[in-house]
Amino acid sequence: MVALDRIVHVLTGISVSMLVALTVLIVTDALFREVGVPLEGTRDLTSLGLAMLTLCGIPYAGRTDGHIVVDLIPEFRRQGLNRARAIFIRVVALGIFGLLTYQSWIRAEEAAEFGEATNILEIPFQPFFYVMMLAAGVYSLVLLFEMALLAADRPIPEFADAGDRSIPVSE
Repeated sequence: MVALDRIVHVLTGISVSMLVALTVLIVTDALFREVGVPLEGTRDLTSLGLAMLTLCGIPYAGRTDGHIVVDLIPEFRRQGLNRARAIFIRVVALGIFGLLTYQSWIRAEEAAEFGEATNILEIPFQPFFYVMMLAAGVYSLVLLFEMALLAADRPIPEFADAGDRSIPVSE
């Protein structure tokens, strides 16, 4: 699970980088629009960046339970039922993300075959579909490992931190 967590860290870094880059791009575009010189291709870059930001952040949110939870299936008093509930939820999520992984792969191949690209800057879509496939595939593996641990009645380990990133304060 630690090796998978490292991959999740890399995807999280991509997601955070996209957030910073999009913030800079949008603020810069807004400032240039005020003086009547909008940046060409901002919409292209924003749409691709948002896709990367969202999908690369999903494995981290899922792995750390940082996502929004709606309890459609209530918790039970018996631990065995709660474990079955957790496995069922992961089976459904695995089906969704497995399908997303597969469809992203198909779309990447189609995008290459038909030369699909953004309108203004003509950035090819294929690499972005592969990143989507990778992110969805990684989260699918996370779900698979968690299901296996739950089925074996073992606890799911905490997310492997990248280490202590705190800044030491000198006294």
